[in-house]
Amino acid sequence: IGSGTSDNGVKDDDDFTIISARSGSAGVLIYVTPGDSAKTIADKVNAQLGKTGVYASAKTTTTLALTASGTVSFELNGTTASASVTNVNDLSSLVSEINAKTGQTRVIATASGAPPSVIILTSADGSDIQIKNGTTSVSMTIDGASVSPDNSIVIGGQLRFESRQNEAFTIIGSEALLGGASLASTQGSNP
Repeated sequence: IGSGTSDNGVKDDDDFTIISARSGSAGVLIYVTPGDSAKTIADKVNAQLGKTGVYASAKTTTTLALTASGTVSFELNGTTASASVTNVNDLSSLVSEINAKTGQTRVIATASGAPPSVIILTSADGSDIQIKNGTTSVSMTIDGASVSPDNSIVIGGQLRFESRQNEAFTIIGSEALLGGASLASTQGSNP
């Protein structure tokens, strides 16, 4: 993302319907508001669990890499993270800085690669991850796309739909929203 601000891609026409034995053939419509995070959508699905027998979980992940060494400073979900990186193949100082602020950002950083040249950022509850690049000397990439200084990107999460009662279900709706969703039916108790 070279300039401007990106949203998480959720649009007004991303509503979807869950059809199950419990819901009947009409199903239950889940209304989606533009900009809803995967967490918010999962919460909306889970509020209808009694009517559908289907629940949802969400998770947001993205990768962050640097193109050069230097002082890195950016906002992660509104909280400033800053670290001195002397080698782009060792991002451990940046991982430590991000993880020190997990309480404010709800994002966990994990070093990946050998040596750790990529950071995997995870929001376990499916909240959006917003990154605003504030650094002027070091460029960063998010999922391989360059984020220029003073620009931001919002990464939306993935949804997983499940029925733990081993009930079949169908989800009909926005391919853009549900294209990356996974569906599962497992036996066991509801969460």
